[in-house]
Amino acid sequence: MGIYALFWSATLLSGLSIRGRIATNIFLLLVFIFIGLRLDTGFDWPVYKRIFGEFQAGFSLASVALYSQIYAQEPGFLLLLGLTSQYFDNYEVFQALVTFFLLWSTVLLTRTMGVRKVALVVAIAMTYLMWTLGFSTLRQTMAISFFNFGLVYYIRKKPTLGATLFFASTLFQLSVIAYIAAFYAVRYLWRSSRPPTFQSFLIGTVVTGIMAPLGTIAISAVSSLAAEKLKFYEANASVYSFGALDILFLIFFAVSALLVARGSGGKGPDSPYANDFRRLIMLLAAIGASSLFLPVLRDRIAYELFLLISIYVMMPGVRFRWPYVGFFVSFGMVATMLNIMYWPARLAFFPYQNAIVMYVFDKESTGPDRSAAFFQFFTELTALAQ
Repeated sequence: MGIYALFWSATLLSGLSIRGRIATNIFLLLVFIFIGLRLDTGFDWPVYKRIFGEFQAGFSLASVALYSQIYAQEPGFLLLLGLTSQYFDNYEVFQALVTFFLLWSTVLLTRTMGVRKVALVVAIAMTYLMWTLGFSTLRQTMAISFFNFGLVYYIRKKPTLGATLFFASTLFQLSVIAYIAAFYAVRYLWRSSRPPTFQSFLIGTVVTGIMAPLGTIAISAVSSLAAEKLKFYEANASVYSFGALDILFLIFFAVSALLVARGSGGKGPDSPYANDFRRLIMLLAAIGASSLFLPVLRDRIAYELFLLISIYVMMPGVRFRWPYVGFFVSFGMVATMLNIMYWPARLAFFPYQNAIVMYVFDKESTGPDRSAAFFQFFTELTALAQ
């Protein structure tokens, strides 16, 4: 656990002090090395690594379509995984590529929104996202990266390219449809020059909670892959009971809404796109709160929301900035501890292994054994849910 605490402390302290572009790039490189060059660490890597090896044995568009059905995974992700397997021998190169996309899209969106403290934005975001987008959910990571690229081009008034990138994001993880729906609702249905109010969060939570079942039925009717995912979400939810983590998430969604409703002085942050950004955060917070009893969907909403919040809270014009930063950093760390710091889930993350260190010191990875123990527990949990 010590190395993770050191990473969080070092990134936050560096983020507070780093200002220049060169120092920021060095900071991002170090984050990339720690996250992108991990070895056999996280939840999902064994499945993706196995598919990577299968693609090396034989890759074609037909195999992409076949594996999409077998593994219930999106074709865009499998296509990128397969293409990478044709040019590189090691799966870890693909993991590094996913991390690169996440950092690139985050930096680009941060700068497009007029925020200079890029390092601090990344440091805040990683307090919650390191063990999720950083270490595990690769398909979600790529979907979020492409969605944020799409946001950048909408902000730059290139909606055709933005829409294309939005569509591309759905080819990596279908849950990103919730982000896209929220964005278009904000852009075309919720047009107002006034900042959103906290009451709109409460109303949005109720409305999205009522509409969500209808939306899931419609999506399931259109896509068999989406129907499979929804079954998994529901099975996952059936073994959970409301507890401390759910209360923590509810507070997180409410404080996110409060930040964009009350945390702005005058006209708010100094950006012509700040109001759209605020409304998007508000609506995602409402969707997240309404999906509280569907933990997998709640978490996927929280990933993107936390990233947007990390950018917004550092925008010029935000009032009570540092108390909010303190809250979100604390939430990120506490939520991570509640999620991970119990056996056997912690098997996926302890001990931390880095590809460079393991290669230099010629050490064997303990990842396969730890992952096998974790997946045995996960299989038993799934069987219990059925």
